[in-house]
Amino acid sequence: DGWVTGKSGKMFHYNGTAWIEEASGTSKDLYAISFDANNIGYAVGKQSGSKGIMVTYNGDWAEMVSGAGDDLYGIYSAGNNTVFGGKAGFLASSNDTGFSSPYTEIFDISSDSIEYRLANLLFGKTFFFRMRAIHAKDTSAWSGAWSTTTYAAPKLSEPTNSSSDTELTQLFKWVKFGGATDYVFEIGADEEFNKSWTVPLDSSSVNFTVSLFGHDYFWRVNALHPQDVSDWSEVWTFKTVNMVSLESPENNAEDVNSCPKFTWEEIMGVPKYELAIDLDENFSNPKTVIVEENSNQCQDAMEKQTIYYWKVRAITGLDSSDWSETWSFKTEGYFGINDNLTQQSVNVFPNPNKGVFSVSISSLKGETYQLSVTDMIGKVLMEKEIVCFPGENKFDLQLENPDNGVYLINVKNGAEFVSKKLFIQ
Repeated sequence: DGWVTGKSGKMFHYNGTAWIEEASGTSKDLYAISFDANNIGYAVGKQSGSKGIMVTYNGDWAEMVSGAGDDLYGIYSAGNNTVFGGKAGFLASSNDTGFSSPYTEIFDISSDSIEYRLANLLFGKTFFFRMRAIHAKDTSAWSGAWSTTTYAAPKLSEPTNSSSDTELTQLFKWVKFGGATDYVFEIGADEEFNKSWTVPLDSSSVNFTVSLFGHDYFWRVNALHPQDVSDWSEVWTFKTVNMVSLESPENNAEDVNSCPKFTWEEIMGVPKYELAIDLDENFSNPKTVIVEENSNQCQDAMEKQTIYYWKVRAITGLDSSDWSETWSFKTEGYFGINDNLTQQSVNVFPNPNKGVFSVSISSLKGETYQLSVTDMIGKVLMEKEIVCFPGENKFDLQLENPDNGVYLINVKNGAEFVSKKLFIQ
């Protein structure tokens, strides 16, 4: 009484006289076959995707799940015991006691249900399950055993592994586990997590801010439920940015307003920036200011037709970034308000403001001018005569309890007229 298997599910049975082809119940390759003392047969092999396959015989051959993730190459039965094995050292055994694990549970399910949901399964384990049917006069045989393997650890999503020049504040994401009630997010300043911060949470993402510039950080996540804690995920890394990128005034720009607004790209998570301005490109005697935004409006007019150099760095409580590139610009030239009253002759700063501001006027000779502040429908909020001396003239002004919005500052000299927008916020 012999049996033989082969490729594409081929199977032949020798009955003592001749070999007869049998229906194996599968078209997958079969590598080995064996029968136990109860004449229950098992054949094992592989299917596409390097997944092990098993067919079993109890009058007819039928495919069942083996519980193996890789190819199965051999099987041997003796008495009521069966051992089978395959790729990557996989080895499994069964005996006549069937489902004898201490974790075994039996669930009674109503006859009108075709599904049952389990919760709190252990992480990274293979579970076997089978079914049988019952009515008042009989109980069926157990079905073949199927298996399922739970996730061992969360899978990280973003920021991308090994990313560089990242901002200090990042949104960290991972794939959400069905059945996990909590996650633990851990981030470290070294790959051993000797100096780290742990954030327990029940979401599959977290916003977190680090404090070191140009530094490699490491992060990982595990999952929890009331019965188990998963393994840690893979460790992913990212490197923070170490230099501010300047925006305006543009490098080597000319005819720049003598009281410009400096701007640079924001770095999320940075609480402060330091701006340095100097007439010397080596910054031997710089004027510096600490600001909390990624911009700074100058408060005092600069020298006309002069080259200035500027740079910025970011600051946290524990670290500061490298200085940005050094950019330069040349301020505008002198304009006589009597000879040529232009937009460049008059400057307003800071702008926007809260109602306290300064107006500067460039003049070649001393004269008296009319200055007024109106709203956008022409209502006058302030009106006065001002006396300018040759050169740069600065006037400090204040509006009483102005509403937020846009206003006009008007400067008039004879037939010449300049209007500047004033932003109150």
